[in-house]
Amino acid sequence: MQPIYLGFLISVPQTFLIIKLGFGLFNFQISSMKCLLVSLVIAGVDFYFSTLSIPYAFNTLSLTVLTIIITSLSNKINLKYSIVSILLGLTIYASVEGLILPLFLTITDNTLSDFLASPQLNILAFIPAFLVTFFLYWMSRRFEIIVFDFGNRGDDS
Repeated sequence: MQPIYLGFLISVPQTFLIIKLGFGLFNFQISSMKCLLVSLVIAGVDFYFSTLSIPYAFNTLSLTVLTIIITSLSNKINLKYSIVSILLGLTIYASVEGLILPLFLTITDNTLSDFLASPQLNILAFIPAFLVTFFLYWMSRRFEIIVFDFGNRGDDS
């Protein structure tokens, strides 16, 4: 079982950034307050799932589906736009994390087993992944990088 503080230090900012980045790249601005509330709910569910000892892949898939559904409902956004936006944000975040984690483990001379067993290593590894992804989000907003313009079509049928 993971410590509850990991939810607040990793899951909340990670989910928040995935939602903001994904929707931002489709020119769809999500309220930061609603995004924060979704992130808090997902962190709570993530903590609960950690008590159940379910496989990591199922955990990730379940949390992704829940994030899509809750974001869609709380922001009154068409489900298909939520699916595409959140999957894009997740893909970018996972790619950044996939590049940074091996580098982090090499630099710190730790193994994947060490990483999985240590909440402190989880937090330390999260920081550079978060910062790089946040920088990508900031650049996308700064230079108005848009993959496709959903604009105000979020509630279309």
